[in-house]
Amino acid sequence: MKEGDHLNEKQMLTLGIVTVLFLGFMLIAHLIDEHSLSTIKAKKVGDGQHGTARWATKKEIAHTFTSLPYEPEKWRNGDHLPQIQGTVIGCQGKKKTIALVDTGDVHTMMIGAAGVGSALVRA
Repeated sequence: MKEGDHLNEKQMLTLGIVTVLFLGFMLIAHLIDEHSLSTIKAKKVGDGQHGTARWATKKEIAHTFTSLPYEPEKWRNGDHLPQIQGTVIGCQGKKKTIALVDTGDVHTMMIGAAGVGSALVRA
């Protein structure tokens, strides 16, 4: 090295900033790679992989949905209209049918055969 070939203060500061940025970039790249999908062990179905789905208990159904007498014929005529609003999720019973109604603020998608749109609007 010749005399006068040493770095001045501005060049040292720039080199330090570039070094810190490079190390930060390398750290971020390492962390991203650690949390990627490539770390998941490939398993065949049934080798410890399962979900948490299950049927709801009667207590959970009673807590989640409102039960009311299901009387669609009367409702269509404007008689015995329920005071609550919601989506009928299902029914229970055979002789005296009870509707399970979800009164939550939820979105519902209805699918029907061709031509049933006007019946859905009236109901």
